[in-house]
This record gives sequence, structure tokens and C-alpha cells, in this order.
Amino acid sequence: MKRSLLISSLEPEFDEFLLDCNDHLEKVAFTPLEERIRAEDPALINGISKLKALMGEFDFDKYINSLIGMTRHEDMMFLITKNAMYKSVIELRFIKLILESFEASGCRIMVMPF
Repeated sequence: MKRSLLISSLEPEFDEFLLDCNDHLEKVAFTPLEERIRAEDPALINGISKLKALMGEFDFDKYINSLIGMTRHEDMMFLITKNAMYKSVIELRFIKLILESFEASGCRIMVMPF
């Protein structure tokens, strides 16, 4: 069975849309985001490379490589982190760099704690 996640917002300028999801769960060891992007979504790798150069290796590894997920829908970036503090840091310090690196018009950061 194919599953989709409804993405919506209370902000009127954002339209609702469905994001395709996996239809099963499995336990896997954590792999840094950069490696997963290379394997699963190579269209994002240029943006990842630009972001890494702008942020620096230390901040990139701490705040971006630790993300649970990153995807793009049209001109919006969606990031999922497991840490609310990291969400705040990304929003305060790195959101402009993310938008610039991926040539996106907006970015949503969601927290999915374990």
C-alpha cells in the first residue's frame, strides 16, 4: 500500500500537497545526510555541496549531516531534525545559506523527536 503525508500550513500563501512516503518501516543504522542524499536524491547534491562550503565543515556536520531528512518540493525545502535546539540554530544562523544553496524560496524545518 502506498502512503502519502499531507503537508499543509495555516499560512494562506502555502498550498497543501501530498508527499510520498515509504509503506513499511525498517531499522537501519544512522547514515549522515550527505551520504543518503548521494544515494537517494542526487538532484540535491549540488545544493548540499554549496551549503557545506558556505557553512564550514564543523557546522555542516553538526547541524545538517545529523538531519533525519531533507527534501525539496517545487521551490520549497523541507528539513526534519530530531532536536528542537538544532531547529532553532538552523533557523537563526543558516536559513539564508540553505535558501541560497538550493535556490529555494522557502524552507520548513520540522522536529521529529525519538
